[in-house]
Amino acid sequence: MRRAIGLGNVFRGDDAAGLEIARRLQTECGRTDVIVHKGDMTDLLDLMDGCDDVVIFDAVTSGAPAGTIHLIDATSDPLPTTMRFSTHALGLQDTLELARITGRLPAKVEIVGIEAGDCGFGLELTPEVAQAIDRLIEGAFHA
Repeated sequence: MRRAIGLGNVFRGDDAAGLEIARRLQTECGRTDVIVHKGDMTDLLDLMDGCDDVVIFDAVTSGAPAGTIHLIDATSDPLPTTMRFSTHALGLQDTLELARITGRLPAKVEIVGIEAGDCGFGLELTPEVAQAIDRLIEGAFHA
């Protein structure tokens, strides 16, 4: 089974990027295999159970320009330590490594990270992140 999961925090600006991508994939593209996940990162383990292929959408910070789209294969190697994934208390890196060592990591895990510009308190995405999300959704219509 294939599943896409959007992560983030709607109250932290660009950290909502993953949630917005997942929401738009559901509403605009009619995708039923997409989950908008606002909960605890440990719940991600349960959301991946039974899946062979998982795509995770999340905000990242690496020093790249805001709105940069990062495509990362997390199947065989840990996520880069030079990149921070959103503002979760337990990070995506830790959760995926926990899944790996407990045998719960799906056969294929891809991360689509959107470089955040501002993850301060607020409900708005920066224009660069909003444009990157538009590009991803446009690509999903043609996929």
